[in-house]
Amino acid sequence: MTLPYREYRRLIEEWKPGKWQTLDDLRECIEKSGCLHDDDRVDDRGKPHWYHQLDNCLMGWKRDGRVGCYDLSWNQENSTYRVEYYPDSEVEYFVKPFCLDPDDDPKLSYENDGEGTVYLITNPLFENWVKIGCSKNLEIREQSYQTYSPSRYQVIAYTIFDKCFELEKEIHKKVLRPNPSFESVREWHNISTENAIHLILQKFPDLNFVYRHDEEKTIFDY
Repeated sequence: MTLPYREYRRLIEEWKPGKWQTLDDLRECIEKSGCLHDDDRVDDRGKPHWYHQLDNCLMGWKRDGRVGCYDLSWNQENSTYRVEYYPDSEVEYFVKPFCLDPDDDPKLSYENDGEGTVYLITNPLFENWVKIGCSKNLEIREQSYQTYSPSRYQVIAYTIFDKCFELEKEIHKKVLRPNPSFESVREWHNISTENAIHLILQKFPDLNFVYRHDEEKTIFDY
């Protein structure tokens, strides 16, 4: 099983906050968590596959920080890490406090369609392009994108619908792909997020799009 990066961060934050730790210490934290679920994959050098995931998680965390997480400091001189724990601060987590099963984000089709999210996701590497997708677990789906790109994907907005797979297909086939004013490549469209939502709402006016990290405001309230 592949752990979401947010789960690595949660485990490390709860391990020994405020104390300097080596990479081996953090690996011990993950191993003792019980969340790996017998992941015995190894690389060409015989090292566990999840070692690389942990390394990538730490590099992104110490460089950019993460919403909903304490800062991670890096001591280059002795190669140690420290979670900057502030007892009086309020950190709001955007993950569930347990290990998530990959079945929580199944591949959807007309056969297993149901309530879920239709989302708009972007990547700075693809300027002015937006991807439309659907998922029954948006958090896991967003994290899965990070494996494939050196630049971070970000879900900008989403809507909840009772048949999310069918809605996503309708948006591609009847709203965006037929539009001659911009290019479309499968699920990607060369249009801004705001314009994409505007076109979608012209066809489906009852949809309610919200920002990924601000659940209470619609995208048009800004």
